[in-house]
Amino acid sequence: NCIEQHLEGSARARLTDRLGAALHCDTIVLLHDPQMAAAATLIETSAWEAGLCSGQRTDFRNFAHGRHVWLDKHPHGTFVLALTSDWTLPAWQAVERALPPIIRRYAVDFGQAGRAARFEALAFGLAFVEALGLAKGIDPGKPGVAEFGRRLFDSNVLHDIVTSDEAS
Repeated sequence: NCIEQHLEGSARARLTDRLGAALHCDTIVLLHDPQMAAAATLIETSAWEAGLCSGQRTDFRNFAHGRHVWLDKHPHGTFVLALTSDWTLPAWQAVERALPPIIRRYAVDFGQAGRAARFEALAFGLAFVEALGLAKGIDPGKPGVAEFGRRLFDSNVLHDIVTSDEAS
């Protein structure tokens, strides 16, 4: 049930509708509970690798050490996504109260953050990346490859470095 609430077709459509214009952001600040690191990495990596937007992944402790400056300088193009647990929900609530109203945000709480919740967070991450891709008109699974990207894939440079390294 916890997976279906994120990956079932109507749930994915509701997420896309709920987030709407917020997904037309240039940057996502992905504020996450340490237990939700895998889901945060999934979202951040997918956003970069599919060219959907830039991402800044941070936990609550590091957010307090300067990550908020970006929000001050770029409030209109930034979206804050929080992945919380029972342990970090109070921290998110304090952050949310402090954020200026202009900054768009969305939070998902995963309760006690046990193994099932961490798996559920991955399911949410997949649904979120799909919604972000729909908003941007890019299929995250097939974003395309630039010509210079093909040349990078075909290059033997890294292979040559490894084979010339005595330690390898």
